[in-house]
Parts: sequence; C-alpha cells; structure tokens
Amino acid sequence: MSNQWCQYKTDNFTLFTDLGKAQAVELSHDLNKFHAAVGMLLDAPNHAASHIKIVAFADPFQFLREMGQRDFIGFMQPSLYEHTLIFARETRMQRNNEVAFHEYAHYLIRSAMRSPLPRWFEEGLAQYLSTIQIGRDGDVTLGRMPRRQLLAAVKSDDLSWRELVNTKAAIDWSEHGLSASYRISWALVHYLVSDLDDETEDIRSLADKVARIGTERDFLQLLHSAEAIESEEFDQVLRNYYSSRRHKPVEFVIDVPESNVGPRRCLPLAEKYLLLGTTIAKSNPDRAKMLLERANAKNTDDPYVLVALAKINVTDREQALELARRSYESDPSIAETNIALGNALVRSCEDALEQTCRDNVKRASKLFEAALNIDPIRVDAVYGLGIVYLMQGRPGDALNYLRVVERRAPWSSLVNYHLGDAYAQLGQVNNARSYLRKAVQWETDEDLRSRALDSLNSIRDP
Repeated sequence: MSNQWCQYKTDNFTLFTDLGKAQAVELSHDLNKFHAAVGMLLDAPNHAASHIKIVAFADPFQFLREMGQRDFIGFMQPSLYEHTLIFARETRMQRNNEVAFHEYAHYLIRSAMRSPLPRWFEEGLAQYLSTIQIGRDGDVTLGRMPRRQLLAAVKSDDLSWRELVNTKAAIDWSEHGLSASYRISWALVHYLVSDLDDETEDIRSLADKVARIGTERDFLQLLHSAEAIESEEFDQVLRNYYSSRRHKPVEFVIDVPESNVGPRRCLPLAEKYLLLGTTIAKSNPDRAKMLLERANAKNTDDPYVLVALAKINVTDREQALELARRSYESDPSIAETNIALGNALVRSCEDALEQTCRDNVKRASKLFEAALNIDPIRVDAVYGLGIVYLMQGRPGDALNYLRVVERRAPWSSLVNYHLGDAYAQLGQVNNARSYLRKAVQWETDEDLRSRALDSLNSIRDP
C-alpha cells in the first residue's frame, strides 16, 4: 500500500493508477486511440453520457490481493452514474493493453447499443475488439486471433456453444472456468462478423451487424435465417472455420485524436484509501471497509467517505442510515449525500414499521428531487424517484422515471426488474414479461436473479 496513486484526466475518462508517469501517459494515449477506433466501428458517441473512471494497477499481484480473489485481472463495474473500469497492467500477455482494451470495450459497447446484448455476445465482442492494434499514424488492424486456442475451445466438451447462447439459463462464468466461456464467446463472435471486409464493405456497417446479431432473441433462428445453417451443422461449421488458415484481419485507418492528458495530480493518503476502498467494495467488502475507515480517520466526517461507508454497509441498515445521515449533515449541498440518505431511507423500510416507512419514503422523495436540482444529470436520483413511486403504489408515475433511466442504462438488470414490476402492477403482462426476462438474463447476483425469476413466473394472463 506504500505505492503512490495519481490522477490523469482526459476528454474521455479519468485515470487513477500507480503506474509511473510515462507509462500512465502512454496508457492514456492508447485508450484514447482505442476509443476513437472502436467508437467509429460501433458508431458510438464521441462522449458518452455516463462518467467513466479507470483504475489501473501496475502490479497484477496487488490487484489480486486487493480484490481478494485470483480469477480476474480486469472487470467493469457499471453504474447508473459512473462506470468504473478496473484492471491490472499485465505485461506478460502478448499485448500489454489486451485487458485494458477488453474492459474499455464493454463501456463503449454499452454506450453505443440501444438495447442490452446477450452476455455471451457482449463478452465475445469485447474480446474481439481487444485484439485491435493501432499504429502511430492511425493504421488499425482488427481480428487477429489465436486460431489453435479457439479451435480447441469449440472442440472441447467442457462447455458447448448451445449452453452459452441459451438465454433461458444464466451461465455462471466461473463455473466452467473463465477461459472456456470467454473463448467460446470469442469464437462465436469472430465467426459471426467474419465477412466484414474493408475492401468490399464499409467498416461502419459493423455497428448495424452487431445490433442485428446482438438483439436477435433466438440465436438458432439467427443462424438459420442469416447464415442458412441448421443447428446440427454448426459444430462442424465452426471447426472447419477455425481449422482454416485463411483469416484476413480487417484493416482501416483512423484520424489519430489529440490526446490531451491533463497534469498529474497525486492523491493524498485519505483520498487514496477512498479510491481503493470504493474500487474493491463489491469484491472484497471487509478490506474495503478497513480502507474507508482509515480514510475517515485521516479526514474525519468527509461526506464522500461517509457515503462510501453507508453504501458498503448493505446488511446493517441501521448503521448505513446513520452514516448516510452524517454524510448529509456534513454537506447537504452535494448530490451524493442527498442520494445516499434517500437510498438509506428507502432500504430502511424492510425493517421499519408501516408509518415510519411511509414517512421515510416521503422524505427520500424530497432528497432525490433535491439531488436533481443540484445536478440534473444524476440519473441515479431519477431511479430513486421511480422506486419511491413504486413503493407508494403509483406504477404509472414510476414508469415515467424508470423509462428515463432505461434510456441511459438499458443493460441494468435492476432497472429492467423494476420496469417489469411496474408493468405487472398495471396489468400489461407482455411488457412485464419482456423486462423481467431481461432482468433474469443480466443479473449476476443469484438472490436477485431468483427474485426476478419468481416475479416472472408469478405473472398470469388476465
């Protein structure tokens, strides 16, 4: 923990890292070029609406220790307000930036797509895009692959592509080993976009192709209609494809963007603890709580530290509510403290008496409205108002707010779950089923997935 963490701001993201200055600036330039290339491929906006924070560890072993696990060296934490990309700079890999590009690709994919992609397709597409190579003059090469590894994946009996694309069953990406899931996803996506050729087709058409493939509800029907392939034939088609050595990568040219990296700002100790504590909160909550308590000891009653502590106390609702109250009392003029107290008041309803709950929800509504007055782009406050109206038995009003959130985060399982709930309360069973299916497909927490599945199964036709 003695290493120094510093901040670098660019037009597209804010990078926090313990890499040396030269490496950090180089990584920032590489990510900005990647943003330009993939943004063009996916027709993504130059500047997505959500904030993005990148946390890059110089040492993969420190990353694994802080996360309290040993399976990943990179992942994305999506959020209604601020996405966080977290990874270790893995210098032993064939391409130093492969993990960084893979995680950044998730952000760009979700910024570009107007509806959520199936999990297998998004993972495969992120891996496909992570192979991109960009020269100094903007020459781009995309689609190089470890052919033998992908051939072995499609031949393996560990996990079949049928299991992976079956949207009725949520795949646990650690159950079969990460390599199997990711490699089969990569193999499927590489095959499906393989006819993209810069000599015969406009490179921008990849966005249309991704949207068509990714939003197809029935993968087997897609194979039959788009590729004229029957399910029984596809195993051999994949094996033949990866047995062939004739795979020409896609090549095109981008205008290299000016990569304006702001001056380095190194974090004081309390801010470093806050950064690392919030970064690892979901993966290693005990370690995160210790770091946040250190931050609070260094900077007593800092509102942002108290907000982070309130969020991490998910089981002790009484303590979470007290911490959120202290954060609000410390500074009621910022959106974060209003939203944190509003969320804590809503969560407290699970333990509160009926009248107390009504009072808490009413106050939460005013706090969410105050947050929006302070910062009108806080979509997490909009989400909070949607939940409040659901709790008050006003599903029509809830829909008005939750639809706004959906436009910003169509991939959010919780947003889809509550949209399903609202439609179910209104008796619109087809819409309710559609959103609840998305929630089941996207939720990674088993308890929440079970709740969504129970709600889906409980819907009856009128």
